[in-house]
Amino acid sequence: MAREGLAAELQESRSERWASATFTGARHRFHFSAIGAGAITGLERMGQDLGESDFALPDHIVADIALFKRGDGLGFDVEALTVEAH
Repeated sequence: MAREGLAAELQESRSERWASATFTGARHRFHFSAIGAGAITGLERMGQDLGESDFALPDHIVADIALFKRGDGLGFDVEALTVEAH
């Protein structure tokens, strides 16, 4: 978020274990509220670049990640699937 010049406040987060026939990991959901001037522009840039971002998570890989804007324009959710890298 900082790279895109976006200031945001974390409202809620949750994770739940996830597994397929070959992988184990977790689904993560983060609910944010963007704050300050330029929030909408920062959200747009972040949404465009998020899928190409590298994440430094020891022993895990971000397999999927997405940003969803909520109805009020300043609320957004980030959902990610991480898998264990063993």
